[in-house]
Amino acid sequence: MCSTAAVRSSSFSGGAPELRNGTVTAIGRIKGSLTDSVGDVLGLVDDELAMPVGEIEATCNQLRMDLAATDADVLATRVHFDRETGGFDSRDGATPKALGVLCSAGDTLRGTPTVAARVRVLNGVAQAIRRR
Repeated sequence: MCSTAAVRSSSFSGGAPELRNGTVTAIGRIKGSLTDSVGDVLGLVDDELAMPVGEIEATCNQLRMDLAATDADVLATRVHFDRETGGFDSRDGATPKALGVLCSAGDTLRGTPTVAARVRVLNGVAQAIRRR
């Protein structure tokens, strides 16, 4: 018999991206409830989750990145997380909050940046957001 578990009513909040095993990786926290295949709650979740980052795009107003599917152990249970898209919109009314750093990120990402440069771009955006 195969059992299935899922993290329900959850959120993923990102922290600083890292370079792990040659891949840009978003490190964040998942919070929610882990349930079994019939929906019974197995426990509350507040764990770190690392998701590989695929494509990253930026304009002077927005950042968008694809987060690859991944498997992780949550409360001693193997859980599959589907591919997601994450992002940040800097606009607050008509004034972008992180205009300079997002424009710079867009310029870097339009070329063929190294993996290390992609990590630097994401960290720069994360720092700018935290300062606001």
